[in-house]
Amino acid sequence: MKIIVPVHSLQDTDSLLSFGAQEVYGGVILENWRSKYGDYVETNRRSSFAERANFKDVEELLCVVRLCREHQVRFHLTMNALSIAEDRIALLMSALEQFQKAGGSDVIISDITLIPPLRKLGLDIVISSCANVVNSETARFYRDLGVKRIIFPRT
Repeated sequence: MKIIVPVHSLQDTDSLLSFGAQEVYGGVILENWRSKYGDYVETNRRSSFAERANFKDVEELLCVVRLCREHQVRFHLTMNALSIAEDRIALLMSALEQFQKAGGSDVIISDITLIPPLRKLGLDIVISSCANVVNSETARFYRDLGVKRIIFPRT
């Protein structure tokens, strides 16, 4: 069994990797997003916790992605806000492109609006528990869209 754990700093990640973590996930506070939308429009479901649950900037996130690659551990980037307006996707693209170039491969999402740009970048799509997949028809729907993994909601 693999246990996936949340991370929010390089130190945090290094420690968890030394204890044998096999998969990790985390989000990032994007400065361009924050300056335009403030702290109340989130990119992931961890935004309300700010730096306690997110990397403080893209540079630290990319260091962690590279560290995970060195340890052959998958890093899942959380972009699982319940909805992301189409005009806001452009703000996410720079971070997603950097994530992909650093060796990142998995992005956890809730809003299917992100599927086409993620597919264009060749990133693997993971559906968040926030998307509320509770039956086989919904799971097949996501599979047919090219989703690689589904995180089922807690009951």
